[in-house]
Amino acid sequence: MDTIAKGEEGVAVVIPVHNRPTILQETLVYVMRQTLLPNKLIIVDDGSSDDTASQAEDWLKANAGSVDWMLIRNSHSGAAIARTTGFKEIGDLQYVAFLDSDDHWPTDFLERCVANLEASPDAVLAITERKYRILADEMPQSSGGAEIVANPIPWLFEHGAGITSCSLLRTSSVRKVGGWPIRLSSEVADDSEFFCLLSLEGPWAFAEGEPVLFHIGNAVERNESVNLSRKYADRDLRWARSHEDLYQKLLKLDPSLKTTRLKKSLADRWYRAGKHCHKVRDWSEARSCFRRALYWNSQKWIYWKRFLKSGFKG
Repeated sequence: MDTIAKGEEGVAVVIPVHNRPTILQETLVYVMRQTLLPNKLIIVDDGSSDDTASQAEDWLKANAGSVDWMLIRNSHSGAAIARTTGFKEIGDLQYVAFLDSDDHWPTDFLERCVANLEASPDAVLAITERKYRILADEMPQSSGGAEIVANPIPWLFEHGAGITSCSLLRTSSVRKVGGWPIRLSSEVADDSEFFCLLSLEGPWAFAEGEPVLFHIGNAVERNESVNLSRKYADRDLRWARSHEDLYQKLLKLDPSLKTTRLKKSLADRWYRAGKHCHKVRDWSEARSCFRRALYWNSQKWIYWKRFLKSGFKG
């Protein structure tokens, strides 16, 4: 594999935000505490209906110091378009990080990831470990890291692609895959498609060390905007549909991905979607979901049991 061409040395950070004035300012503190400061910091306000943008601008004027920053005001179009808008402004900087507005980096995150990418010139991205905080409680360190770099696509299908904030990407690799996919029918697969396509371009590097802290629930506590994927009551159904489409797209690019592991992952997601539909008494949709689970994995008896039982509902 050819070594990836270098752009202008340096790091850009892109943060999309929607209706999170206080949460964003807390996150910006962690960006400005980096032992390796970004060369450019771009905040994309995704059509906030409150004063998120003006508060962010005031904070940056007072605290950004020598960091080159930019605040972009977009109409409300979703995280993928916000990230794309910010990415267009990074120029030829060699690396880019897309940080969610409520996640916190350890102080050496950028320095550690850059060092790993420089040591692995064929790697398309560097990823760290992650840890979740649900309201005030920290969860045990999440699996990922070294496990995901060994085989990214199956891991993404099994665990989801909530790894954006703990990844540093080569700008050239992002451009090569066409940037963030923008789906009109479902926003829940944007990240999965993006990272799966990146995995086809080259290996990933694991930047061992302190994990990135992901927050769940603090936006609800403060009456600020919730995480995108959590706003959909039918997110399990959206996930199953969109990832089934993604699987077919990936097979066209790499037929070797036709594996039992990926099929089982799709079956499990359809089963979860069926259980949710059953819970909300959408019997017809539940039966359809259990049928799809059996299509992808006909060997699991619990799928058969739920499918047969669903025929007696409604």
